[in-house]
Amino acid sequence: MGEAYERAGNLKAAVETWQSGLEISGPTIDLLDHLWQGYLKLEDYPAATVTLKSLLALRPEDGQLHYRLGLLLAAQEPESAVEHLEAAQRLSPEQAKDAEKLRGKILAASLTGDRAYTLVNAGQALADLDQEIKQFIHQSPIWKDKEDLLQSVPGVGPVTACTLLAELPELGKLDRKKIAALVGVAPFNHDSGKFKGKKMIRGGRSKVRSLIYIAAVVASRYNHVIRAFYEKLVQAGKPKKLVLTACARKLLTIINAMVRDNRCWDQTI
Repeated sequence: MGEAYERAGNLKAAVETWQSGLEISGPTIDLLDHLWQGYLKLEDYPAATVTLKSLLALRPEDGQLHYRLGLLLAAQEPESAVEHLEAAQRLSPEQAKDAEKLRGKILAASLTGDRAYTLVNAGQALADLDQEIKQFIHQSPIWKDKEDLLQSVPGVGPVTACTLLAELPELGKLDRKKIAALVGVAPFNHDSGKFKGKKMIRGGRSKVRSLIYIAAVVASRYNHVIRAFYEKLVQAGKPKKLVLTACARKLLTIINAMVRDNRCWDQTI
């Protein structure tokens, strides 16, 4: 049932279903695997970390799981992260290079002797800032309503929603072409004289562009409107990077119209 909700783009309902299954039948590899990835897509990193630890207890020789847990723990528990990254190096040749690189960064930070620059403090500072932003948004009924509206879109989590509110106040006030150009997902001609180059995106607000691109990657799997658009372009033979950029632009266009009309995502579309 959880997978059905996931395919329909209702990730929150999918996670709730998997949580109920966990309470009823107890931890299983398949259930925990779905659940930790669901938490990750919802940007609930603490819950994703706890669930991934439970999954790793059932699959202690899985190097890729050790690597993923190392990534999640890097900012909060660097010593534990190093242990899991070392396990990833030992158990997974595919992840060995990346695991060694991240392990080196964590160890270098821990040797500076200045706690202000350790990953632990950096992670805590980010967490505190994130909490301050959320409190500020929740103090304003208008901003809270907009946050809820944005998060109703499958593929848009709390980080993306807060960033759009803070970094893109023009959302809902410009037409689709202007908002796409402002963010940096609008294609521009790359011509010179008789030379006709491929259209390219450039400029814009890099932070917003990066997050809307990531949201589009998630939406291409879990948002039925974006997924259909993605599959249509792929079947037409378009390069996948170009397709995902087009999906980011379409997702931004939809969000812009929703904010303009003050309406939440309609699952029946």
